[in-house]
Amino acid sequence: MTDKAKDFLVDGGILFVNRDMLHDRDLMFDDACRTLLDCPENNLFIDLSKSTYINSTYIGIIAATFFQATSLKKRLSLKVTASIGQVLRAGGFEEFIPIEEV
Repeated sequence: MTDKAKDFLVDGGILFVNRDMLHDRDLMFDDACRTLLDCPENNLFIDLSKSTYINSTYIGIIAATFFQATSLKKRLSLKVTASIGQVLRAGGFEEFIPIEEV
Protein backbone atom coordinates (compact mmCIF):
# COMPACT_ATOMS: atom_id res chain seq x y z
CA MET A 1 0.00 0.00 0.00
CA THR A 2 1.43 3.39 -0.96
CA ASP A 3 1.40 6.43 1.31
CA LYS A 4 -1.23 7.99 -0.97
CA ALA A 5 -3.48 5.00 -0.42
CA LYS A 6 -3.35 5.64 3.34
CA ASP A 7 -4.58 9.23 2.94
CA PHE A 8 -8.24 8.18 2.57
CA LEU A 9 -9.30 4.92 4.19
CA VAL A 10 -12.84 3.57 4.25
CA ASP A 11 -13.51 1.15 7.08
CA GLY A 12 -17.12 0.09 7.35
CA GLY A 13 -19.21 3.23 7.24
CA ILE A 14 -16.35 5.59 8.12
CA LEU A 15 -14.06 7.46 5.74
CA PHE A 16 -10.88 8.39 7.60
CA VAL A 17 -8.99 11.36 6.13
CA ASN A 18 -5.37 11.22 7.25
CA ARG A 19 -4.05 14.45 5.72
CA ASP A 20 -4.86 18.08 5.06
CA MET A 21 -7.30 18.46 2.22
CA LEU A 22 -5.22 20.11 -0.49
CA HIS A 23 -5.97 20.10 -4.23
CA ASP A 24 -3.37 17.44 -5.05
CA ARG A 25 -5.54 14.48 -4.02
CA ASP A 26 -9.11 15.68 -4.47
CA LEU A 27 -9.91 12.96 -7.03
CA MET A 28 -8.74 10.32 -4.56
CA PHE A 29 -11.06 11.83 -1.95
CA ASP A 30 -13.95 11.77 -4.41
CA ASP A 31 -13.26 8.08 -5.10
CA ALA A 32 -13.13 7.37 -1.36
CA CYS A 33 -16.50 9.11 -0.91
CA ARG A 34 -17.99 6.91 -3.62
CA THR A 35 -16.62 3.85 -1.84
CA LEU A 36 -18.18 5.12 1.39
CA LEU A 37 -21.56 5.49 -0.32
CA ASP A 38 -21.32 1.87 -1.49
CA CYS A 39 -21.02 0.63 2.11
CA PRO A 40 -24.06 -1.28 3.36
CA GLU A 41 -24.26 0.86 6.51
CA ASN A 42 -26.99 3.51 6.67
CA ASN A 43 -25.07 5.84 9.01
CA LEU A 44 -21.96 7.12 7.26
CA PHE A 45 -19.20 9.29 8.67
CA ILE A 46 -16.35 11.31 7.23
CA ASP A 47 -13.68 11.70 9.89
CA LEU A 48 -11.64 14.85 9.27
CA SER A 49 -10.18 14.94 12.78
CA LYS A 50 -6.61 14.64 11.42
CA SER A 51 -7.04 17.54 8.99
CA THR A 52 -6.44 21.20 9.74
CA TYR A 53 -7.08 22.60 6.25
CA ILE A 54 -9.79 22.08 3.64
CA ASN A 55 -10.16 23.72 0.24
CA SER A 56 -13.35 24.50 -1.66
CA THR A 57 -13.09 21.46 -3.93
CA TYR A 58 -13.32 19.11 -0.95
CA ILE A 59 -16.20 21.13 0.47
CA GLY A 60 -18.06 20.60 -2.80
CA ILE A 61 -17.30 16.88 -2.76
CA ILE A 62 -18.61 16.60 0.81
CA ALA A 63 -21.82 18.42 -0.17
CA ALA A 64 -22.31 16.16 -3.21
CA THR A 65 -21.67 13.08 -1.06
CA PHE A 66 -24.25 14.27 1.46
CA PHE A 67 -26.93 14.68 -1.21
CA GLN A 68 -26.05 11.32 -2.78
CA ALA A 69 -26.27 9.67 0.64
CA THR A 70 -29.64 11.27 1.23
CA SER A 71 -30.92 9.96 -2.11
CA LEU A 72 -29.78 6.49 -1.01
CA LYS A 73 -31.69 6.96 2.28
CA LYS A 74 -28.43 7.11 4.23
CA ARG A 75 -27.27 9.64 6.82
CA LEU A 76 -23.88 11.37 6.55
CA SER A 77 -22.16 13.03 9.52
CA LEU A 78 -18.79 14.74 9.86
CA LYS A 79 -16.16 14.64 12.60
CA VAL A 80 -13.92 17.70 12.27
CA THR A 81 -11.24 19.80 13.91
CA ALA A 82 -12.17 23.26 15.21
CA SER A 83 -10.59 25.00 12.21
CA ILE A 84 -12.48 22.92 9.65
CA GLY A 85 -15.67 23.14 11.69
CA GLN A 86 -15.42 26.91 11.59
CA VAL A 87 -15.10 26.90 7.78
CA LEU A 88 -18.01 24.49 7.31
CA ARG A 89 -20.25 26.39 9.70
CA ALA A 90 -19.45 29.66 7.93
CA GLY A 91 -20.62 27.95 4.73
CA GLY A 92 -23.90 26.87 6.37
CA PHE A 93 -23.10 23.15 6.42
CA GLU A 94 -24.44 22.68 9.95
CA GLU A 95 -27.88 23.44 8.49
CA PHE A 96 -27.94 20.06 6.76
CA ILE A 97 -24.96 17.91 7.85
CA PRO A 98 -24.41 16.95 11.48
CA ILE A 99 -20.94 18.21 12.47
CA GLU A 100 -19.08 16.96 15.55
CA GLU A 101 -15.99 18.90 16.60
CA VAL A 102 -13.13 16.99 18.24
